[in-house]
Amino acid sequence: VTCYALWRTAAELMPDFVQRNTFARNVGRGLYNEAVKTGLLSSSSPESNKGASSLTGTLPTVKSILNLFNTTQYISNYRLGDREQVSQNL
Repeated sequence: VTCYALWRTAAELMPDFVQRNTFARNVGRGLYNEAVKTGLLSSSSPESNKGASSLTGTLPTVKSILNLFNTTQYISNYRLGDREQVSQNL
């Protein structure tokens, strides 16, 4: 399931943006918490960035999750930023 497919399905079932946004965030939190609980990710990423209020403060967590997806072959690669640069296992 892609994030977009999940969002579009939620859009059909939850027309209210606030409810849909909360739902999508809870799915992400659940995925992250389960990966930490099972030992697939370290729990240090978001907690160490609690003081960071910018979007870039979440990059270590995003990269950890993308690297997990890449390692488990859920995705073959990913890109953050420039279209010419493909990131793998950063």
